[in-house]
Amino acid sequence: MKIIKWPKWYIALSVLFVVAFFIYNHESPSTVRNKKFQQDILVSLNGLLIDKYIDFENHEYKTCMIKQNIGTLTVLLNFDQSGLFNYLQVGDSVFKIRGDSLVIVKRGNDKKQFYLKY
Repeated sequence: MKIIKWPKWYIALSVLFVVAFFIYNHESPSTVRNKKFQQDILVSLNGLLIDKYIDFENHEYKTCMIKQNIGTLTVLLNFDQSGLFNYLQVGDSVFKIRGDSLVIVKRGNDKKQFYLKY
């Protein structure tokens, strides 16, 4: 078997291209949080919380299942720092208007407001 010996300039150029590719395609954590916040602002919620769990098989996402008239919606609250996920309990009614960060949670006669903040 013949061993191929690559020129040093070829190896250096290859490493440079690989590093440039990763730098160009890297997204900072704040950019990822901002994109997720913009997506979550566009969601409208009006339903009942039927399940809440941390999905250990999927990057430990804080996952909420909300049953609405049109079906079941899965909401991921990993970046939220308002305490909404910790407060929610199965059976709570959850309301949110599209385009607003205000989430209203009704539990029995209690009503609590949370503003999504990432």
